[in-house]
Amino acid sequence: TESPLVYFYIEMEGGHLLEANKKVSTGTAMVTASLMGEGTSKLTTEQFSRELDKLGSSIRFNSGTSSSSVFVSCLAENVDATLALFKDALYDPRFDPEDFKRIKKQILEGLRSQKSNPSIMASKAWGKIMYEGTILEDYYYGNYKSLSKIDLDDVKSFYKNYYSPNVSTLVISGDITKEDAMSKIAFLKDWKNTNVTVPAIPELKMPEKTTVYLVDKPYAAQSTVLAGHPALKYDYNGDYFKSTVMNFSLGGAFNSRINLNLREDKGFTYGARAGFSGNKSYGVYRFSSEIKKESTDSAIQELMKEINGFANEGITEEELAFTKSSITLSEAMNYETPFQKLNFLSSIAEYDLPKTYTSEQAQIVNQLSVSDVNAIAKSQLKPNNMVIIVVGHAYKVRDGLNKLGYGKIVEMEVD
Repeated sequence: TESPLVYFYIEMEGGHLLEANKKVSTGTAMVTASLMGEGTSKLTTEQFSRELDKLGSSIRFNSGTSSSSVFVSCLAENVDATLALFKDALYDPRFDPEDFKRIKKQILEGLRSQKSNPSIMASKAWGKIMYEGTILEDYYYGNYKSLSKIDLDDVKSFYKNYYSPNVSTLVISGDITKEDAMSKIAFLKDWKNTNVTVPAIPELKMPEKTTVYLVDKPYAAQSTVLAGHPALKYDYNGDYFKSTVMNFSLGGAFNSRINLNLREDKGFTYGARAGFSGNKSYGVYRFSSEIKKESTDSAIQELMKEINGFANEGITEEELAFTKSSITLSEAMNYETPFQKLNFLSSIAEYDLPKTYTSEQAQIVNQLSVSDVNAIAKSQLKPNNMVIIVVGHAYKVRDGLNKLGYGKIVEMEVD
């Protein structure tokens, strides 16, 4: 049976991408979203929070690389009262100076703890190299310098200029009929359109050759490794989708070649994954893992051996059969809960997909032959154009990395 919950999800295109406009400091999108759920002109933060608690509801604003969003969840019998609070939060946010100071302080403290977090250090290094020359080379969270420039007026102006229905999609899921839902959200017709245009991302540059970059984290017991290259933008039925299917037995499943080699066979790591991720603006192929310090160079050697082998020799009949049965099985289980349905509908709304897109995908998967998959592997895997980032104890891993045969490693810092 369906749970008696109702979910409303609004996604506004933009997020960090809007900070490409030089008048907007990096981090403004996130500070704005953090402040949006902090009360209304009628209710303080505490009062707003108390009202939601009474109803067992939640309203969460968020912002990331390419969008800002708001997620509303409530019991079916509390839809009206919850949406009344949401309406005030969206149209009439409090933007209290004390709340602003507190939120900004929390974000700065978060930045301080992130400074020593190896996976965030690796993400920042990845951004600097992979997205060089675009707004994405700056971490969406901002940094001390950019955050210190943001004042409450910047937040108000970001909200006024960029929270707009013309870049928004709304998805509703749960225990509610379509007719009922449409009447409950009729208030959104009054949302003022500011005709936002989201800046385009320039084409990502393919590296000329494979290079290893090293970020020092003294005395780290493990090395955080990211490796990959620019790849295709999202599509649901073209080469991007087929690439994700191709990669399943290379790096996408627990018993993929990469994980079996690095984890099960060699014991270098507790888990290793690689995959394609793409959106409307750009796409990448990316491997990630935490590797035992003393095995860093060996793990990279094995990773590259697997990617090269797959690109050149391709998939086996058994692997393709396993891929087909696994993907079809997981697709069938993917839309069972209202929350999963919400994600499914969000994809349809964001990419303007046909409602039957999953059955189209199932058909594509079933029709793929070994030679189809091998042709995709050859064209979409780029072992000679990889960015390999290692965050680890430089003194211990430097020599091994220099001997991998990818030329002199590049040592870099992240802020």
